[in-house]
Amino acid sequence: MIFVVVYDRKAGAVLETRRFANEQLSDAKAYRQRCELQHAARSDEVEVVILDAENEEALKQTHGRYFGGAQEMLDRAAERSRHR
Repeated sequence: MIFVVVYDRKAGAVLETRRFANEQLSDAKAYRQRCELQHAARSDEVEVVILDAENEEALKQTHGRYFGGAQEMLDRAAERSRHR
């Protein structure tokens, strides 16, 4: 699964997450470009990325900085360590 994430660095929050099937990579790239143009005036504050993950939960684990604060990331890391 491919995800386009629009992240507001200043606010520390995801503005949008859109998912695409793996075979829709060109659509995801086009969508990312549209989002970048939409937020061009705030390009130093808004980050638009394409990420690949099995599902949304995996995305949150591998790219937690977009989906939670520092404490939440530390809590998830501690939880993963307990299950190993």
